[in-house]
Amino acid sequence: ILCHYVVYPASIVAVLWLLCFLKLKWLAACLVVLYIPYFFDGSQYKYGKSWPALRDHKFWRFLQVYFPTSTVKTSDLDPRRQYIFAWVPHGAMVVSRTTVFGGVWHSMFPGVQFPLTLGASPMFWFPGCREICLWLSAIDASRATAKRILSKGYNMNVYPGGSEEIFLTRRGEHKVLLSKRKGFVRLALEHGCDLVPIYVFGEQDLYNVVSFPKPLRHFFLKYLKFPLVLILGRFGTLIPDAVPLTSVFGEAIPVDKVENPTEEQINDLHARYVSALRALFDKHKKAHGAEDKALVVL
Repeated sequence: ILCHYVVYPASIVAVLWLLCFLKLKWLAACLVVLYIPYFFDGSQYKYGKSWPALRDHKFWRFLQVYFPTSTVKTSDLDPRRQYIFAWVPHGAMVVSRTTVFGGVWHSMFPGVQFPLTLGASPMFWFPGCREICLWLSAIDASRATAKRILSKGYNMNVYPGGSEEIFLTRRGEHKVLLSKRKGFVRLALEHGCDLVPIYVFGEQDLYNVVSFPKPLRHFFLKYLKFPLVLILGRFGTLIPDAVPLTSVFGEAIPVDKVENPTEEQINDLHARYVSALRALFDKHKKAHGAEDKALVVL
């Protein structure tokens, strides 16, 4: 999956090389000098650098037609409330986030602020990749960053399974890593954010995922923050297969603010979230070709 990160800096290097080849070294040097302060400004640890015009542009609809993508809203959301949107499964590349681009979000939830999305730290280590992520409303997935944006009233997207859930990605299977993932629930309680369960049908079917031996995977994920997997999409590339992709938004779970929640309160809200997620999956699985499947929570 490292290839996904390095595609962007490789493109930048190619452009700089071309400028040098065209004897425009002065321009290449100026661009690098101007970019360095921008790269190290720490935006991913603050409030990001969202570019709504890019995120909501109609060109995303060409990508959405490719799969095709769709969204299902089971209830309205109150624009006066603050929300944490908890998406599962993570899948190989988190393609699900594109289902609400191109103005889809604002059509679904008028007046509800577009959420900032917690993203894996390595996404912000590579030039180009960092900028794309920031422009599309992603920020670093640290607890400190999450607390900072929630304290300022932002809504937040979170993928509770994180990068580790990538290893569960198998076509036709519906496995999610949730049993011990309770940090997002604690945040919801501490900030009084209603919790919205979201299940994405099709996310597991976009790529073939080839895993490496567990000790090696563990080392890379723990120390280098990289999920060591080989992902193969259409024609063996990073292009996802054209599989219907549907994000189903469940009803918001109301949450009262508790500054110092107890383990019992955290476990109770976590159980309510998992129960709501199972009910959401079971209610909609027939319409998405998973009638004989069960949601496995690990």
